[in-house]
Amino acid sequence: MPEQPQRKKSKGLWQKYLLGIFFVAEDIPDTAAEFLDRVNDSKNRSLILGLLACFWLALAGIILVSVLFFKGSDTLFNVVASTEKLHVDNFDGVEYPTWRLEDVTLYNDCGTESEIVSGDLTIYSNSEIEFERIGAGKLLITLFAEEEPADENESGVGKIDGFINKLSDCVVFEYLPSQKETYTFPVDGNMVIGGAIKESVTRTPLLQAGKIYIADKAIMSGEYYVSEPYELMLGDKFSINKATTQSSGIIVVDDTPGINVTYAGKGESGNIERYKLESIKLENTIWFKLLNDETVISLWILLIVLYTAVKVIIRLSLD
Repeated sequence: MPEQPQRKKSKGLWQKYLLGIFFVAEDIPDTAAEFLDRVNDSKNRSLILGLLACFWLALAGIILVSVLFFKGSDTLFNVVASTEKLHVDNFDGVEYPTWRLEDVTLYNDCGTESEIVSGDLTIYSNSEIEFERIGAGKLLITLFAEEEPADENESGVGKIDGFINKLSDCVVFEYLPSQKETYTFPVDGNMVIGGAIKESVTRTPLLQAGKIYIADKAIMSGEYYVSEPYELMLGDKFSINKATTQSSGIIVVDDTPGINVTYAGKGESGNIERYKLESIKLENTIWFKLLNDETVISLWILLIVLYTAVKVIIRLSLD
């Protein structure tokens, strides 16, 4: 017998929790205890409690779905920028695109002696690529291999079809862009745009301007939604942390200053480095996804409809 009041109190407590959100949202002249008594005395008590259980289960399910679908997924970055320096290294052994050379100046061994070459350039996967162009000057593309090749036949940075001499582990290609000469390069790999600002140096290659768009694919439609662009400032340096796919895009160099680049890549987050400031981390947060994915938006709308229906039924049952 002494335990009965405690059980009644415990039962009333969980009912208060179930009904609480509906009680505070209604203009009801009753206290919480009086409101609970009216629900328990109602002939529709089972219906009300059943709807309440459905509402809270639906809320828990939507939260669970949101977390499972969106937590920890990769972020897709779309980058459009004008820079004076861009670095590309290989991603997971994926082959670089082949470039067509037409009367390009080659400095083998990164030395001072040059020669004019033409042909298809194959870049080995152990090589890294660096584009540099200050202002409207000449474009220098440096290829260098710091790692030993997996295949002994692929020593050096690559090969040029029809070129007799062997390319060393450091070569430079020189281009002279103009109104009549525009160059386009497809690129795949891990990319870093912008250069480090150095003190006691007259001029260093820098990122001039750019925009970063964070995008993601909706679950049901498969269409991409895109965030507002994040503006890159003069002197910034941008890279993708823990890339899960290669970044792919194109580089265009013409008579306008610098190097124009557009590419897309996936990774855990984006990293913006600024001179003597803390790095800025960009990522596709769960809140951004919740606000843009039509699947989750639809689920939340259905939850609001269910919430309204429960309120109406409670009101009608108690009047």
